[in-house]
Amino acid sequence: HEWLETKPENVEFTRVPVTFSPQWVLLAQTYYTLVALDILDENHDRIFRRIHNSGRMFGSPEDAADFVDGNGATAAEFMAAWNGSEVRRMLREGEAAQREVIVRAVPALAVNGTYLVTMDVGRKVALEVVDHLIAVESGTVEETPSASTD
Repeated sequence: HEWLETKPENVEFTRVPVTFSPQWVLLAQTYYTLVALDILDENHDRIFRRIHNSGRMFGSPEDAADFVDGNGATAAEFMAAWNGSEVRRMLREGEAAQREVIVRAVPALAVNGTYLVTMDVGRKVALEVVDHLIAVESGTVEETPSASTD
């Protein structure tokens, strides 16, 4: 969240949920349903906390719909969007992006579809690397520092 507030204005940040397993496909489709309904902001952190803090996963789309019900949409609206062509398109595009960049673990950040930075080195260092790669891709710094011959 903090990095997003300080990223360069010319940088577009897009979250792409991964689909490593059927459970993750359910979560990705839930994410895209929230996007389609324009209720991501009021639900994203709630869902994150439910999964990561409470250890409670969704077993079905209906479970996700019930969780969202009353928080920007009804369960029926959620299910209609879940089954809609827009959400299916977003899911296909997200899966294609995951394959293109070859994401194998999360969290990870792709820079311009060329570089993939994982958090293996720690969040602070990873974000410094991302900032450097953004500068490289923007042409504001050289890709590798030049050696001094002094």
